[in-house]
Amino acid sequence: MTEEKFKIYVNIIRACRDYDCFTNSDAARYTETSEIFIRTYTTILHKIGSLIKTGMVKQGRHYIPQYAVAPDAVTRLYRYVREIRGEPEPNPVMKCPSKGMKRIKFCGRVVNKAFISPGFGCSAITDIDSRLKAVRNKEPETTLH
Repeated sequence: MTEEKFKIYVNIIRACRDYDCFTNSDAARYTETSEIFIRTYTTILHKIGSLIKTGMVKQGRHYIPQYAVAPDAVTRLYRYVREIRGEPEPNPVMKCPSKGMKRIKFCGRVVNKAFISPGFGCSAITDIDSRLKAVRNKEPETTLH
């Protein structure tokens, strides 16, 4: 798929996502192109799941499909482009475990402590943080100024 085709697909999604339903002629008007030109792109968008067929409208003797933009239309388009190009799926972001969440007091409220995987961040910063944590957890002694 060329960059121009991808831009056309994205323009169709952008132009039509604010409408509840639209036909090919409506999409052509919104994107300022011809209806015949848009028809091929809307059928492909429908096949990949970016457009949902909501019904049919009778115009003269013919029935014309009505579409609506899917909520995850752009995600499905990117997945389709990756399949065509043969690129692998991106790695999912690591989810934090929900069972090991600690409750801490922060700014006067009790919140869940963020899960930070071991080895995350710069080692110098984590070293300083662990030293500060040790100092914070010490019992306060009387200090003379």
